[in-house]
Amino acid sequence: MDCEFCSVTAFNGRVFRQRPPADVIDEMREIEPAYMFIVDDNLVGYGKKSARRAVEIFKRMDELKLGKEWLCQSGLNVADDENVLYWMRRAGCRTIFLGIETDDPAELSGMGKPINVRANYTDVFDKIHKYSMNVLGAFIFGNDGETVESIRRKFDYIINASIDIVQITHLTPLPGTRLFKRLKETGRLLFTNFPDDWKRYGMTDLVFELDKMDPAVYIEEFKRGIRAVYSRKNIVRRFFRTWRRTGSLITALWAYNTNYFYRAAAHASVLARPGGR
Repeated sequence: MDCEFCSVTAFNGRVFRQRPPADVIDEMREIEPAYMFIVDDNLVGYGKKSARRAVEIFKRMDELKLGKEWLCQSGLNVADDENVLYWMRRAGCRTIFLGIETDDPAELSGMGKPINVRANYTDVFDKIHKYSMNVLGAFIFGNDGETVESIRRKFDYIINASIDIVQITHLTPLPGTRLFKRLKETGRLLFTNFPDDWKRYGMTDLVFELDKMDPAVYIEEFKRGIRAVYSRKNIVRRFFRTWRRTGSLITALWAYNTNYFYRAAAHASVLARPGGR
């Protein structure tokens, strides 16, 4: 993909570099812990050839009985082929991290993420749940055009959609991205005393001037939404919803514990700062 905010393509280029499946399996066999986070930004890749390669790896993991449980990152196209999801689960996958970003097609187009515009979120979530895996949905706030109404609508969507784990961040202009260049050239960056100010660019600080909202109003609405999403009531509600939809208590417990991790992180960062910056 070619998202304006993404540092991955800026750093690595827009190309997949895929290692031989046998090498991947050999490395996994050397990893001692039973739990893994496979950090490739899109584990499955794109197209039928990439899907076949992914299934080859998952089948081998299952055959070898590696006994590992893991989470991974993928694009929404992970649900295009249910055979991929079937073998992911057989290989030990519990959680799939999806960069959902927003439910607003106009925002997605502005970000440079057309694949999400074309996707049916509910259908993707349902297919993942069908194979007893949960959805870790990542959302970004602070896009151009953001308003009180858009913030409230997105938080309502997050709370009510069948998403099992929630990650929420401010839009952050990381170095090397088109977003950083655009905001720097238009004088909208708030913190430019580098290298000292790089510590603010961790996605929990608002580091640029919004185009339509007063920052104090934005932070107030953002904190309100964060408190609601990570309230104990909504975390427990998501736990039972995940259990019901996946049919797996273990998968639901993965979601429950991870949501509490994000709750603690939010209280230690975003909610701990009086001004939100």
